[in-house]
Amino acid sequence: SWVMIFQRRSFISRAKRSLVHFEERFWSGVDLSQLFREVNVNPNPNCALENIFRAGIKEFTRLRQQTDLNPRQSNALSQLYTAQLGSDQLSAFADALPSQLVDQTDENGVFAPIRQQAQLALHAYQAGLCVACDLNPMANFDTHDNHDADHANSITGLLIGLMYLWDYAGELGISDRLRVYIGSDFGRTPWYNDEAGKDHWPIGSAILMQENASWGNRVVGITDEAHNGITINPVSLQADPNGTMIYPAHVQMALRRWAGIDTHPNATRYSLPVEYIDFFDG
Repeated sequence: SWVMIFQRRSFISRAKRSLVHFEERFWSGVDLSQLFREVNVNPNPNCALENIFRAGIKEFTRLRQQTDLNPRQSNALSQLYTAQLGSDQLSAFADALPSQLVDQTDENGVFAPIRQQAQLALHAYQAGLCVACDLNPMANFDTHDNHDADHANSITGLLIGLMYLWDYAGELGISDRLRVYIGSDFGRTPWYNDEAGKDHWPIGSAILMQENASWGNRVVGITDEAHNGITINPVSLQADPNGTMIYPAHVQMALRRWAGIDTHPNATRYSLPVEYIDFFDG
């Protein structure tokens, strides 16, 4: 009937107005916790988007109270929490950035994109937006051909980026809080293939950097002339035929201790099947 038609039309119009009003409020930069309190006190049953928002925040709050989340869940919640903080941190981040970012190519024409990544990451830390990040040298280390030229260029760009990271952190006064891990999932063969390249090799390396660290300026681990790993004594860290081979799990365990998260519930939940080797005070 016409009555039902007009009723439906009126309902749809109210729902559209409610949707537009909620979207404008949501994207206005208001703190999401404040918005949740407002809509929770006076919920609008005609606005489906508002109902979804309220249900999402309730679920988010419930999950944040759990202590047995896996890293993927924790990361997702962390990202949502960052978004919840509103625009204040983003404004602080934007205000802290220089008018022009550092060029990805240095004054000598070397491509070192880590410079710009490092600049953004350090300012994001200052603004309270992050405590850790991955920097990608965007270089060709997978040198199955033309190894020497490509690898030399890639390493040069990486080193220039790292020097910039430390210098800029010093300018910002936060270098004493900086901890840097450099690693790869594998190394390169000690011989060349037919394309003047080097293929994958299971022996790799890792570099840890920290300002004024008592354990700095030393190397742990050794290979023979054929680039095969040699076992070490887990206490003295010297070569020992009856010792232990260093595996990635040993490095990961050391990183957990270094970052102060070795006693976190997730460290127990995802335990590593190796003995702890004290690379720092051994």
